[in-house]
This record gives sequence, C-alpha cells and structure tokens, in this order.
Amino acid sequence: MKLKLMSIPVVLYPYVFIPVFIAALFVGKYTIEFMEFANVETLLAEKIGVGAIVVSIIVYNILTFIWAIALTACMISGKFTLDDIAKANMMVKFLHIPAYLFNFALGLIGSILGVFGIGFILWAVLADMITIALSGIVSFGFAVRAIKEKELPTVEGIILAIGSFIYCVDIVLAVTYKNKILQRSNPMNKQPAVGHM
Repeated sequence: MKLKLMSIPVVLYPYVFIPVFIAALFVGKYTIEFMEFANVETLLAEKIGVGAIVVSIIVYNILTFIWAIALTACMISGKFTLDDIAKANMMVKFLHIPAYLFNFALGLIGSILGVFGIGFILWAVLADMITIALSGIVSFGFAVRAIKEKELPTVEGIILAIGSFIYCVDIVLAVTYKNKILQRSNPMNKQPAVGHM
C-alpha cells in the first residue's frame, strides 16, 4: 500500500497536463483578444504571467522525474517486496491509459485542424513521451529488482526494462510479468517435493 501511495505523483503526472492545456487555450484566446486594447505595461505583465506558468511546468517536470528515479532506487534497494512492486507497476501503467486516450484525441483534433492544430499535436506528443518515460523508469526498477532476486532471467528482465518505454507493449509486459511474479511467489503454485506422500 505504501508503494502505491508513493507512486501517486507518477500516476497523476499526465492528468496535471490536461487542466493546464485547457487553461492555456483560454489564456491564448484571451491574450489575442486583449492585445488589441492593451498598453505596454499590461502586455509585459501578461508575458511575466505566461513565463511563470512555463517555469512552473518545467520545475514540475524536473521534480516528477526526480521522484520517479527516487522511487525506482527504493524499489531496487529492497524497501518493498517484489509482489508489491509488480502490482504498483501495473497500477501506474493502467491508470495512465485514460490520459493516453485524451492525448490521442487531442492529436487527432490537431491533425484535423491542419496547420492550426500543430500546437495540439506537439502538446499531445510531449505529454505522452514524458508520461511513458516516467512510467518506464518505474518499470525499470521492477525489472532490475526481478533480475536481482532471480525471479526473472536476465533476458526477460531486459525485455521488460526496454519494452516498458514502448506504447502498448508496456501494458502487455506489466500484466504478463506481474502475473508471472505473483504465480512464482504464491505457495499454492509451488510443486510438492518428490517422494513425500
């Protein structure tokens, strides 16, 4: 449970971008309408406000990456069980699916708008790339820990680590390896010793 709570900043990452995007649409529309009537001081204040938003987004990205790396280090160091790591990894991947769908729809709208939709497409691609990188970092911790505990062969661990940075493949791998780890750790699945009746 503690690991799932610690994963919340990574889970929430793409969902922070959605209201920021909507706010950016309104600010952009307001700025275009307002520029006709604004004086130099007002325009300067507007630019400072937009600059503060951009700096905030950059700082948020950096802090989230630092958090994901720290979380991965905790996973590798043995602070959590491999079962908990497998479950948290799958939770992160599954909870990102609605954000990916939103960004896909945004990119689709952008492609329909043609030249005017380039901003939509760039925003969607950037948000998706950063999201898959963050969840991939978490999955990397899962892969390293599984190899370290000899629960996965090295080749499978490498496939898990690399595949976790690829769209759709990451979901399949998260489910597959979570099930594999949980089956191996379940005492009901262990074979009885031969010769004991």
